[in-house]
Amino acid sequence: KVLGWKDGQVSIGITAPKHVAILRSEIYEAISQENKAAADQVTINMTSLPKPL
Repeated sequence: KVLGWKDGQVSIGITAPKHVAILRSEIYEAISQENKAAADQVTINMTSLPKPL
């Protein structure tokens, strides 16, 4: 719903359950890029690591 307007800008409010994430598109894109970068990280072959003493 529209919460207000000032200087040509409109403030909106979205009602949703707490478990539903409501993100602006630029925030969603930033999160998506961070997740992709994390997924592209080099994986470590755990069998090549030294055994604990």
